[in-house]
Amino acid sequence: GAGPKVAHVLPSISRETGGPAMTVRRLVEALAIVSPRVTTRVFSADGAAAREALADWQTVHPQLVSRAGPSSLNWLPGLAPALRDSKRDLLHVHGLWLAHAWSTYRVARSQRIPLVISPRGMLEPWALRQGRVKKWIAGVLFQREMLQRAACIVATSRMEAEGIRLAGVTSPVAIIPNGVDLPPESFRAFGKLRDGGDCRRTALFLSRIHPKKGILDLLTAWKSLAPQDWRLRIVGPSEGGHAGVVSQSIRALGLQPSVSIEKPLWGDDKMRAYAQAELFILPSYSENFGLAIAEALAAGVPVVTTKATPWEELVKERCGWWTGVGAAALTMALSAALKTPTAELATMGQRGRALMERRYSWRVVAEDMMELYRWVLGETKEAPARLMFP
Repeated sequence: GAGPKVAHVLPSISRETGGPAMTVRRLVEALAIVSPRVTTRVFSADGAAAREALADWQTVHPQLVSRAGPSSLNWLPGLAPALRDSKRDLLHVHGLWLAHAWSTYRVARSQRIPLVISPRGMLEPWALRQGRVKKWIAGVLFQREMLQRAACIVATSRMEAEGIRLAGVTSPVAIIPNGVDLPPESFRAFGKLRDGGDCRRTALFLSRIHPKKGILDLLTAWKSLAPQDWRLRIVGPSEGGHAGVVSQSIRALGLQPSVSIEKPLWGDDKMRAYAQAELFILPSYSENFGLAIAEALAAGVPVVTTKATPWEELVKERCGWWTGVGAAALTMALSAALKTPTAELATMGQRGRALMERRYSWRVVAEDMMELYRWVLGETKEAPARLMFP
């Protein structure tokens, strides 16, 4: 017979908005492969503004719901009727604090449909400190009730699950990481520069250019280490004009000869950037998962990141450095990483790639998510123990 009908609701399908836009698409594609009986619809709250993003979503065809009123309120009068008309058995909302989450919850409650929530890092202590008042109001009005009434909350890491419990949420919590695409062999050119005659080794930062990513700490560390045979590429979309702050800092520190700030890269261009790097650096202050870290490891590049990201595996699997937050700790880790010979970094990268194949392939992630859905829909009696957080 026909399988369950699932709706995924997210604030935006535009890749400029970071991880969720890509990971939800890949999850839906992978679910269709592992469970052909499931029918999935994606609803996105960015209306006509996202038309250009639809090219990425050809296999999925999301329904775009238009916003109304001032953008700060993000009112979505069309979302609830669209969800009701689609007659879903399960609603899965990605992200909190915005109108798309509120509308989805209202439909779930009024139609008695189970609701699964992926907070996407929005319950992390760092995220909760940003825009405190707006979030406190949202929390009091509906967020707390919504979280407590959810059939299940999906965290992408143990660290995020702990944050959800710290926020006082008592609903069931499952840990299912994001998946990652493994680049084809043609992109396994570890550290090889195929453009120009620059023979310096390449360190790469590739993520949103946003204050929480710790780029200014990275520039401070780079200045104090002054590595002669390395260059640093800072690549990504700017948020809130932060790229301007970063460029100014590069100039003020006199780092132009070795540090470049570049526009975002996608698809094959992004894969090529990973292939040309010997080291990946993401010195974040808060990361519920850190998709760029998984992508770098999948591309066979060792990683330097902070303990504000859930990547303790870098130490266990010997494929990177997991250090304290801030310029001082970063300088020490980076000093060790930059002194590591190319051959040794390549070996670390191979261990990272093996870890991604084993634990983070989209197939594994989709199978786990499907197991969780079956339990939420009452098709299985017991919660899948290996996925559940106490």
